[in-house]
Amino acid sequence: MASPLPPGLSPALRLKRLAAIAAGALVILLAALVIADDLSKRSERILVRQIEARSRALAVALGEALRREFDGLFEPGAQPAAGANAGRLDAEIRRIVERTQVIKLVLYAGDGLILYSTDPAEVGTREHESEGLEAALHGEEVAAIELEEEVSAFSGLLTDLPVVETYVPLLAEGTRGAQIGALEIYADVGEEAAHITGTFRLVLAELLAVGLSLYALACAALWWLADRREQVRRAELETARLELEARAARAEAQHKANLLASVSHELRTPLNAVIGYAGFMLEEPFGPLGDKRYQEYAAGIQSSGRHLSGLVDSLLDLSSLDAGLVRLAPRRLDVAALLDEGAATLGPQAWRGRVELAVAPERRPLVAEADETALRQILHNLVGNAVKFSRPGGRVEVAAALDGGDETAPTSLRLTVRDQGPGIDEATIARVGDPFLRLRDPRVAGAEGIGLGLAIVQRLVALQGGALAFESGRTTGAGGTSVTVTLPTPPRLAPEAAASAADMRAAG
Repeated sequence: MASPLPPGLSPALRLKRLAAIAAGALVILLAALVIADDLSKRSERILVRQIEARSRALAVALGEALRREFDGLFEPGAQPAAGANAGRLDAEIRRIVERTQVIKLVLYAGDGLILYSTDPAEVGTREHESEGLEAALHGEEVAAIELEEEVSAFSGLLTDLPVVETYVPLLAEGTRGAQIGALEIYADVGEEAAHITGTFRLVLAELLAVGLSLYALACAALWWLADRREQVRRAELETARLELEARAARAEAQHKANLLASVSHELRTPLNAVIGYAGFMLEEPFGPLGDKRYQEYAAGIQSSGRHLSGLVDSLLDLSSLDAGLVRLAPRRLDVAALLDEGAATLGPQAWRGRVELAVAPERRPLVAEADETALRQILHNLVGNAVKFSRPGGRVEVAAALDGGDETAPTSLRLTVRDQGPGIDEATIARVGDPFLRLRDPRVAGAEGIGLGLAIVQRLVALQGGALAFESGRTTGAGGTSVTVTLPTPPRLAPEAAASAADMRAAG
């Protein structure tokens, strides 16, 4: 059976809660016993009062009958009836108590002499040290319920019988005459006592059932609250821990970004000089270089410098994104014009690789709200990758469309870049956000880059609340990859990305 206590509690706390639960159940049990006992005693008092009233009425009836039939019996100094008179007295008393609960009756004279008793051995004796008799001889009534071990009753000897023993004064004329003696009456209350006992058990059982049920519900509620409080406490601790880790990670990322920014600045100065001098050498403004191989070397130096400069920019962009330093400022812009600009920028790269670069026809202008710098870099990286990994004679298509809403207020911008390259396997797609991830394929083994383009795209798309999806023909053998970027318009910017002005290289 599973424990009702919340999981994860220490043994000491678990023991304390179990002790508290047991103590609460014990209190409920004691309370139920007290209430049931009180109800039982109330029932007993009511029963005693009822028997007392019946005994009073019986005393009146006996007083009148005995004064009428046995007038000399109560004279001072009179003795118990004997012989035929004793038989007549017994018969008369039995007649009067017939069909009542009385099982024993003792008749006392005014001086305490027993004139009649269902126990013949008591007749002619005196009762000593009986508080009930003393009270009755002084005009008071006394009644109590008791369990008698032996009772000499009208029907014989009875044992272990619950009775109500009543002492009542015996008056000469009903309830107004002079007191002439007293009666000790034993009434059989076995059925009533059994009913009271049964009621006591029933009430006790119902009280326990209701009390324990409510207690169980209360315990369940308290357990739940304790569990919830413990969960909230742990969640707060976990949140605080994660916040500290996030702060540390942001600080580390910012430190890294600052370091990269400093390094990139130190690299750009000589790189710009190398690229510039290589350009001068290619243009030969001060005269010919001589051997054509010098121009080839100068062209190689310029191309390598530009490539290295691009890598530095990509590293800086990635570190700025990871450090949360990139700020976006969406505005309404013509996406179609941006696509044309990207195709024109990457056209020479496509021409050198003998790849056809086409922008799918779309209505002009194609206006949407987006961050221009982020959108330009997303397009540049995706189209650049598609051209880079396409085989000679391949084709790269770039398309854009507005979805949802109406023409004046669309809900999303969809960009699609399709190529006819080798495709991407599922394992690589799952890791598309990892930096320095490169496609391992012999057909494109010589492709430039260090695997930062898609990582930057993935972060820029997430920063604007968008989605990045891949479809690859690698598994079917058809080849080709289709990358779709869906951006909400206006973008749902992450809090750290909101800014009053766009700056894709805030750390630079």
